[in-house]
Amino acid sequence: MRGFYKPAEVVERVNGRGGELQLQRRGRDYEFIYGGSFLMSSYNGVTERDMVRQAIRVCSLAAGSGEPGLRVLIGGLGFGIGLQEALGSPQVKRVDVVEIEEAVVRWNRGPLAEINGNALSDPRVNIFVT
Repeated sequence: MRGFYKPAEVVERVNGRGGELQLQRRGRDYEFIYGGSFLMSSYNGVTERDMVRQAIRVCSLAAGSGEPGLRVLIGGLGFGIGLQEALGSPQVKRVDVVEIEEAVVRWNRGPLAEINGNALSDPRVNIFVT
């Protein structure tokens, strides 16, 4: 955990659908605090990336083709790490992302874009805020 011992800098705090949502930064890493509780961090996206990679592999095998054409649905944008992984697959034609917090989408287009390789700018991505 690269930034664990650095003090947190609050980037922004908003009133979200489920309570207060806060984006904070520790060095190069970011954290989400939701309703006063730690929700997630950008310290390590290995599990998220692996889950997306495995899902795409299984779906590609089931489809029986290595051709682009897979449509992926992601529930919750988070730091965009899973989205970035999905977009890195040549089999993925489209990714729909459903997110409940507009601020999370805005942050992914802003300060979090460096973490996810500006994934939201990819034309295969469709965002739905519900």
